[in-house]
Amino acid sequence: MAALRATVRRRFLVSVFHLPCALWSGGLYILRRADHVLVVTPATDALCLHDTANYISAITESGVPRGNITLVINKSQRSDPIASPRFAETCGIERVVELPFEPKTMADCLRSMTPAVVSAPSSPLSRSLVGLATQVLEPRLNRAAA
Repeated sequence: MAALRATVRRRFLVSVFHLPCALWSGGLYILRRADHVLVVTPATDALCLHDTANYISAITESGVPRGNITLVINKSQRSDPIASPRFAETCGIERVVELPFEPKTMADCLRSMTPAVVSAPSSPLSRSLVGLATQVLEPRLNRAAA
C-alpha cells in the first residue's frame, strides 16, 4: 500500500481511493495518511446511523483525525431519511454534506452511465457534488498553487 500510495502521489495532485467499510490494514494505512476522508452513508434507518457512527469511531480510534472526515449523507434511496443533524451529532462529525433525493436524475445517470455533473449539471444533485468536491479539494489546490 505504501508503494502504491507513493506512486499515485508522485503522478497526480489528487488521488481518490474507494475503500470498503471493512477495516483492514491496507485500508487503515490509506485512511491515516489521507488529507481528507469521505464517509458516505445512506440515511435510511437507525441501523445505518448506528453502523456509520461505529465505523467513524473505529477509524478515529485507529488514528484518523475527526477533523479530516466529512460525512456524506446520500438521500437518494428514499424521501423520508433520518435528519442530517442527528447523523452529525451521533457520529461526532462537524462537516456534513447532503446529497439530495433526486430519483429521476439518479436513474438517468445510472441508465446512461454518465456522472450527474455531466448529464445534469444544473440539478441539485450535481450542485451538491460540485460543492463537496470544492470543499474537499480547495485547500489542497491552494497549497499546490502556493
